[in-house]
Amino acid sequence: MVSIIIKGALWLAVIGSMYYMSDQIVQLENRVEALEAHNIIIDRNIEILREAMHFLIKLIKEKLNLFA
Repeated sequence: MVSIIIKGALWLAVIGSMYYMSDQIVQLENRVEALEAHNIIIDRNIEILREAMHFLIKLIKEKLNLFA
């Protein structure tokens, strides 16, 4: 009788641990998705800044006749 109770308690501990780990995995997956979305935004901002830099260099070259 006692061994059945111990086995049941162990199974409950295992199930509880699995539930906790699966919850942690879901949280990590959500964080990864958020970081990937943030990375896409950063990449786009870098692209915009690069385009602006090239435009400014072109403007400086044209207006001030530098680097001619």
